Amino acid sequence: MTAPSNEPAASSVAEAVPSEDRFLAHRTRGVVGSILTVWILLMLAYLSFRHFERWDWTSEARYTLSGESLRVLAELDQDVEIYLFVPEGQHDLEDFEELVANYQAASPRITVRRISPDRQAGEFRLLAQRFQLNQGSVNGSTIADVAAVVVAGQRHWKVDYEDLRAPDMSSFDDEDGPKIDVRAEESFTGAIVEVTSGTPTRVCVLSGHGELGVANGPRSISGLRDRLDRMNVDVEQLAPRADIPDHCAALFVLGPETPVPAEDVRRVQEYLERGGNVFLALDPVLSQGERLLPTGFEAFARSHGILIGNDLVLELDPQRLGAGDPLNAFFVFDQAQHELLEPIIGLPIAMMQARSVRAVEGSGAQELLYTSDTSYAEQDLSGLRTLEPNGDDLRGPVPLAALVTVETTAAPRAAGEPTEPEVDEGAPNGGRLVVVGDADFMVPELMGRPEFANATFASAVTGWLTQRSALIAVPPRQANARPMSITEGDMSGIGFRVLFLLPAAMGFLGLSVWWSRRP
Repeated sequence: MTAPSNEPAASSVAEAVPSEDRFLAHRTRGVVGSILTVWILLMLAYLSFRHFERWDWTSEARYTLSGESLRVLAELDQDVEIYLFVPEGQHDLEDFEELVANYQAASPRITVRRISPDRQAGEFRLLAQRFQLNQGSVNGSTIADVAAVVVAGQRHWKVDYEDLRAPDMSSFDDEDGPKIDVRAEESFTGAIVEVTSGTPTRVCVLSGHGELGVANGPRSISGLRDRLDRMNVDVEQLAPRADIPDHCAALFVLGPETPVPAEDVRRVQEYLERGGNVFLALDPVLSQGERLLPTGFEAFARSHGILIGNDLVLELDPQRLGAGDPLNAFFVFDQAQHELLEPIIGLPIAMMQARSVRAVEGSGAQELLYTSDTSYAEQDLSGLRTLEPNGDDLRGPVPLAALVTVETTAAPRAAGEPTEPEVDEGAPNGGRLVVVGDADFMVPELMGRPEFANATFASAVTGWLTQRSALIAVPPRQANARPMSITEGDMSGIGFRVLFLLPAAMGFLGLSVWWSRRP
């Protein structure tokens, strides 16, 4: 009788051992893979924390900081806190939260704190007492009277809601719809400059000869005054025939309607030579007959390498005329390369009637703005009847602005004078001079038009003269106003999709997975 065979049992045992090994190996690989996955995710999180980028996908790049704002942030030498007072339900303010987050991302000196007046009522009351804020109620939500407060040390600056954006009234008839003039970056950067730049810079404005005034009015610089005020610059109008104080970081001579007397020009010359900075904006002024009045500054400007033309610039390019008339407003597009013009590259400046302003060759002065090739500068106003250049007229492109840095050396010391600390004999202690052949580009009618670069150019001139790079301005942005109209039927459709279709789709997906994995 043959003994029963044990081969099947031995075979099953032999097969069980490799099966257990495979199971352990599979589990080991699973554990190791999970650990590696978690480790990779942790490393990615660490790298994203240490090295992150923010992308702006909006069509108008409304969250992208300008180069000037980045320069201001790079030069910060103290910590700045930004308190955002965002009431509940105000979703339209989320855009500004995103913009301010980019400030924080660009500089470790910036800290942003979002304060809800409703959910953080206690902290809001303390901040309201500290910054003297008022509060109200809108649709049942508590709201502060300001959108934000920027703080550095003991100084703070309030940003109002109207400083963030305003409708562009000139765009309501545009084909792509009305636009919104977004000024949030300008306001926040200006606030940072205000709280970190110490004492305000003071700009003085000459008066007594029919110049543009500082007070509100059609012939004033009220728009520029308000803009500079937000950038921590005070504008002071000097009394007629007054001496120019040393506290004036720059002197503006804006559109005198009569020739400036030699005595006043001498004061300006002395101010420039002792390190002051001068901005001459000189309109062509008609005299009796068909000639232009002199400005009084011709010899002064020539001594510094700039020629002030006694002429009237006529732009004949129809694409650059505001109303189709060469004697009215025209647009200036052509620019030289200079740091002062960086904020307005490619943007038009609207000018009214202007005179030519040229740089003397080899003088060190530099021309800034030009008309088109088809323009010319008319010296004899009787030629306006034909609008054709004569022999002595300056052909286009006609320069309209120029600047120069004036360098002087210290005067020799007389015998017996007390000694002072040594300085380099050749060290420059002069100032800066900018001459523009038009002053009307600064009137409120043109300064308030965001489609023109007039306000940005005027701020940039101020910044270059006073050597404050933050004033080489942050131009406002335009965003299309695209309100979303949602009807009751739309809300019902959204509710059906969110409350029924999405859960049903997830349930169907779960059933499909279960069905595919059933035994």
